[in-house]
Amino acid sequence: MQKAHFVAMPTSSGARVAWALAGATALLTVAGLTILALTLDTPPQGGWGFRGFPTIFAVASGSVGWLIMVRRPDNRIGLVLAVSGLLAGAQLFLTEYAAAGARESLPASNLVTLVNAFIWVPGMTLMAGATPLLFPDGKLPSRRLRPVAVLMTVSAVALIGIIVVYPDALSTPRFVQRVVRLPIDDAVLNQASYVAFVLFGISVVGAVGSLILRWRRATGVVREQLKWLALAAVLVLTTMWFSVVPDPLANAVFIFAIGTVPVAVGIAVLRYRLYEIDAVISRTLVFGALTAILTGLFAALQKLLQTVFVAVTGNESDAATIITTLVLATSFVPLKKALERIVERRLHPVEATVAGARVAGAPVAAVADGAGAGELEALLRRVVREEVRSAIDDRGGPAEGA
Repeated sequence: MQKAHFVAMPTSSGARVAWALAGATALLTVAGLTILALTLDTPPQGGWGFRGFPTIFAVASGSVGWLIMVRRPDNRIGLVLAVSGLLAGAQLFLTEYAAAGARESLPASNLVTLVNAFIWVPGMTLMAGATPLLFPDGKLPSRRLRPVAVLMTVSAVALIGIIVVYPDALSTPRFVQRVVRLPIDDAVLNQASYVAFVLFGISVVGAVGSLILRWRRATGVVREQLKWLALAAVLVLTTMWFSVVPDPLANAVFIFAIGTVPVAVGIAVLRYRLYEIDAVISRTLVFGALTAILTGLFAALQKLLQTVFVAVTGNESDAATIITTLVLATSFVPLKKALERIVERRLHPVEATVAGARVAGAPVAAVADGAGAGELEALLRRVVREEVRSAIDDRGGPAEGA
């Protein structure tokens, strides 16, 4: 059974910081949800996503960050996630306080709305930038990536500064009264916000690209860790177009995809069920492809049958839907098994070959002597290396790796 590679719980100041961040995140989240419940009839003006969505990021990032800070205090990923969760909790509270302030004229409601207008910037910086840059060991993979970190920091600070003096930056009305006015035209400030945002996006692309550098250098455990984050990144990228759809339900798909990132980081860094990533990837590929194929077949077959019914009877018929459903229901299992075989051959060529040899009655040793011998040897070496590391960790030795 897969073991979690934990070290002894520290009693240092780092643990106190972890508990303080977790407590503050919990307080802000609970306060924000309480205000939300009391002001359901007064939703915030503007905004994106469904109401209260920062709760997902606060809970996921805050809890995972706290756990990493307590279990792996030497890894700065824990602090990054914990602060990211704190910012998400603050965003929830500020959003709901501003909504309540619009009705009840609460103190400092305009200032709260202004802070809420830019608090997403540091949150995105930590989640989309710092996390891939420091994953999985909490360190930059190379000094050559320092300019990426600098560009990210400078562009994020510039974007925050522009929003402070021009809250409607990025052509997004935020319904905030200005606190600071500069003798600069609004159009110029808006253009400057786009420049800062583009530079920030470039730095994020560079941060994500650093994972490719890590992958080329990685072996064993680190590669398995990178697979977890890569899977979460694929989910985010494939659902990104939902973020621009003007529908809260569509936005929710993208939001939940982002919520998988801290979960994947936690599994990878803490190494809990680390080696189950291959099974997760296989199932994701199988069911993703299966859903796409069945959806396409349903639409095409139903259209074809309706065309036939119209040509024969002159009218459309519900029988087309019934027949299409029956055909797809009977083809579900064979199609699923075929996709599983294809994915298994792609992801685990050695195991698939050995399994095929067993079915055909061929001796497994003959297969191992073939082209897959090198992969089998590498697999055995990895297992032995992990068992040695697990034994060292269980005796209370220093944690190796991330």
